[in-house]
Amino acid sequence: MIWTNKIKPRRTSEETDKIGDDVVSFSGYRIAKGYEMDKPTVAERIAQVFVLLAVVFCITNGFFMVLMPLDWYRTVPNVAVTGPANSHFIVDVGLAYGCSGITLLYGALYPLGRWLALVAGGSWLTVHGIFHVLQFASGHQTTAQFLQDTPGVLGPPALVIAALAILFSTQRMRLASVPRRGP
Repeated sequence: MIWTNKIKPRRTSEETDKIGDDVVSFSGYRIAKGYEMDKPTVAERIAQVFVLLAVVFCITNGFFMVLMPLDWYRTVPNVAVTGPANSHFIVDVGLAYGCSGITLLYGALYPLGRWLALVAGGSWLTVHGIFHVLQFASGHQTTAQFLQDTPGVLGPPALVIAALAILFSTQRMRLASVPRRGP
């Protein structure tokens, strides 16, 4: 499990029960009013920008695929070499991009649910990127085709993985079994 240390002192369940209306729910966590989350560090802001770049790509590409699948097929290089256009399949993949983008957007905006949203939103992007790497490795794509596809296929998951690495390395997120650094 992933744990975040961003909330200042947590109250016990007995204290929370006594608070009543002074408790707000935020992404599944109950936080007493008046308790603030730490301000984001520069590293966290960089991670957030990485995720937002992936969000813009995913949502833009997803909308293009869903709203104009045949135009997307004709516009994006190397797509035509994969076979004839199948608008149903293009829309399906566009919906996957859109869902990934929306999930990543949640992760960029809400720190308490960030790790899960980044893992969930980045999973499809990562698996899709790995598939393309395997296609290239098995000789189904030329080097030129692979390099042309790389920014759009490997860029978004690389941004998400980099954001997760930044957050993990700064210990704003960590595996529950990993001891905290320092005092």
